[in-house]
Amino acid sequence: MSCAESSRGVFLTARWRHLVMLSYAIDPSVLESYLPPQLELDFWQDKTYISLVGFEFLEARLFGVPIPFHQSFPEVNLRFYVIRRIGRAERRGVIFIREIAPRRCVGVVARRVTTRAI
Repeated sequence: MSCAESSRGVFLTARWRHLVMLSYAIDPSVLESYLPPQLELDFWQDKTYISLVGFEFLEARLFGVPIPFHQSFPEVNLRFYVIRRIGRAERRGVIFIREIAPRRCVGVVARRVTTRAI
């Protein structure tokens, strides 16, 4: 199960099937123009990574409600990893550079919500 939380509870739930994830190190300067304010790049073993992820998104729900015409679909996304520091706490998340899905609104919602949820 995959989920993103909002201030009103669990925002999105779904099952992922047939997941393929290719990650590779990238020069951090390549990602700087995509980095929203108040977020910083997340490093692992002193490297910044970007990932290409493909999967089948199944039984998608917003706040527990099935999404008409958007419950099951294939998706491919290009993402990188970020941290938001709030005092001593760290919140980790992803930023989507591009999402390929059969319906355009899938990518629009994902990019807006993930930045706000971090």
